Amino acid sequence: MIRPHAVRRVLTVLGIVGAGLAGLGGPTRAQAPPAPSTDAPAQVAAALAADPELSASQRRALLEMYAAFRDANVVRRRRSELIEDEAD
Repeated sequence: MIRPHAVRRVLTVLGIVGAGLAGLGGPTRAQAPPAPSTDAPAQVAAALAADPELSASQRRALLEMYAAFRDANVVRRRRSELIEDEAD
């Protein structure tokens, strides 16, 4: 049985993850890339650590997924910047 408070906590964590990732969208020519949030990973880790409904392995899996998404966005952003530099 899923407890409503557990669902709220998971949604909170996902909201924090989403907010952190939203700031990592690819740049357009009209705007500079956003500055990476330095505290977002700590906020995500703290939110996951505070959720008593998650097991240690679930916390670890969520943190690994979050890190993978952030890393993928960094690589994508750098690749985009290289392509733009070569076009200029």
